Amino acid sequence: EIHDEYWHPHVDKDNTAHYFYSGLIYLTDYGKDFTGGEFVFLDGKGNTTVLPRKGRFISFTSGKENLHQVKKVQSGTRFTLSMWFTCDESKKFSTFLDGEVHSTYQKPGKHPQETHDEL
Repeated sequence: EIHDEYWHPHVDKDNTAHYFYSGLIYLTDYGKDFTGGEFVFLDGKGNTTVLPRKGRFISFTSGKENLHQVKKVQSGTRFTLSMWFTCDESKKFSTFLDGEVHSTYQKPGKHPQETHDEL
């Protein structure tokens, strides 16, 4: 059984304190690939609903100002790529998946000091 009950109202930063920004990219279409699964910002004055559409990207700050939930999927399968970002320097990876340190983008074949000025 799926452990993440995403349909409950929640704040991402309450789940993981070092989240500063949250985002997701929809990989499937509402109404075509699945029903239900709408993303809803809950603000007490009037909720804002985002209908999933393949390729749609949404991002928002992860704090209490963005209480949200996802409605339960009723049929089909809803696929998203979810991501979270931190500004907490202490949570920085010392190396990435390739074992190298990546603090800034580097153009292939360029020395890091050469690319810093080009950013």
